[in-house]
Order: sequence, then structure tokens, then C-alpha cells
Amino acid sequence: MERALVLRRDPGGLVAADPVWRGFWLTNALWASVDGGIALVGLLSPEPDRAWLRDILYLNAALDLLYIAGGLWLASKGEARLQGAGWAVVLHGGVASPL
Repeated sequence: MERALVLRRDPGGLVAADPVWRGFWLTNALWASVDGGIALVGLLSPEPDRAWLRDILYLNAALDLLYIAGGLWLASKGEARLQGAGWAVVLHGGVASPL
């Protein structure tokens, strides 16, 4: 309950008092900036060959498994900031990637 109150007091979570939430939102912000850069390159580039794109998507799916494992490892650490970052990586590797 306290964490929900912290999020309401600190819009965006980057300045949250709880280090778990701060690590979570900082990792999400960094990951979103990388995703935005990749999307911009894709938008400005010509349409890729389908076979090449399929290979890249297979590689991305394999990397997602590594992201999830790494995120779970971080989330299991004792430091609150690392726990928040770990759950953010799990979220991006496991939930956001299939979208």
C-alpha cells in the first residue's frame, strides 16, 4: 500500500522515495529511450528484406529469454534499486516484447 502512495506523490516514479520504484522507473525510462531510437531508425530506413527481418526477430526472441533470466537474477538481489531494475527488465523481456 505504501508503494502505491509513493507513486501518487511522485509522478513518473523517477524521483520516488522508495528505491525499488526508482530503479524500476529509471530502467523503464532507459529501455524506452533505446526502443525509441530503434523505432526511429526503422522509420527512416527502407523496408527490410523479409528473411532478414525474420532472423532478427528470432534473435530478439532468444535475447528476451536472456533478459528475463537476467531480470529475475537482479530482482533476487538484496539491494532495493537492483530489485526494481530487475522487475523492469522482466517486464520488458516477458510482456512488452510479444507486443
